[in-house]
Amino acid sequence: MDIKNKILAVLKPLSLRVLEFFKKKETATRTQLTKMDKVDIIIALLPLVIFGCLLFGLRAVLVVSVCIVVCLGADFLWDIIFKKERKGINFSAIITGLLLGLTLSSGLNVALCVLLSVVTVALMKTVFKDKPQFVAFPILVTRILLAVVFFGAFSHYVLPFVHTPVQWLPFDNLYIPSFSSYYYPAKYLFFGLHSGNIGETSVLLIVVSGIYLMLRKLINPIIPVSFIATSFLLSLIFGEGLAVSLMGGGLFFAAMFMTLDYSFKTSPRYKKLLYGVACGLLTFILRKLFKTESVLLAVLITDFVFFYVTRRNIKRTINFIKKPDFKKLLNKAKRVFSV
Repeated sequence: MDIKNKILAVLKPLSLRVLEFFKKKETATRTQLTKMDKVDIIIALLPLVIFGCLLFGLRAVLVVSVCIVVCLGADFLWDIIFKKERKGINFSAIITGLLLGLTLSSGLNVALCVLLSVVTVALMKTVFKDKPQFVAFPILVTRILLAVVFFGAFSHYVLPFVHTPVQWLPFDNLYIPSFSSYYYPAKYLFFGLHSGNIGETSVLLIVVSGIYLMLRKLINPIIPVSFIATSFLLSLIFGEGLAVSLMGGGLFFAAMFMTLDYSFKTSPRYKKLLYGVACGLLTFILRKLFKTESVLLAVLITDFVFFYVTRRNIKRTINFIKKPDFKKLLNKAKRVFSV
């Protein structure tokens, strides 16, 4: 009896804490990214830029530089053409260029880097109206769209230091029979000494950068931890190589930087937990389905479901299908592109 009472005495407060965790809403500390917040994000990304450039050489420097310069230039020209008020350097454009450059291979054609940057800025300025909570969303849309249009162009990678062109990631070792016998030491994957996109190789630096953003209260640990933990558990259950499936692609980078946790909206913690779990689950499913790295597509689909598929939007879509209001749609398009 005493043992039962002791167990209940432990479980009762624990269950109350769990319920409180899921019910309690977080108070938003800010409604938009300040200039200092944007500087913190740039500081967090700089180690990845430096390491990627050291790893992949001058070609990586060129890709990242082109993305940043074109994003800044396109942002400046947009404001000039449409007579928008400017207040100094747009740090959001720098962050966009950095994030975009880090998700690309150093072997990518420079013309495609320019096209990616221009389209991303156009999306930011029109559809997303320069809102800070949509830092990653335009990049995800553009990156995946052009990867489909220019299929194969985004699979040209290079080996570190020797700069030998290859067409596979360490992650492909799980699915491509010709690479199935190749063993990637976990320490190489952890430190980032392998082929891949410029900023997605070193798990160590990505984690350090993510911790910095958490300490600065720019991202919440619930999303990246639940994202990575879900992928870990599924890989363990289905017998995938843990080191390669977790560290051989862009999983850690996506979890830390590409999720929409910059919004600072007051949202329940359970929703953030479900969001992270959904990202991890969909990443695993899409990897199995397409037999290749699909983490960015998984994050994009999850973002759309969690942030756009609401009861109100579903009703609007159904009503539009029943009776299309093209006049209203045209007026909305005019407002988007209005000077």
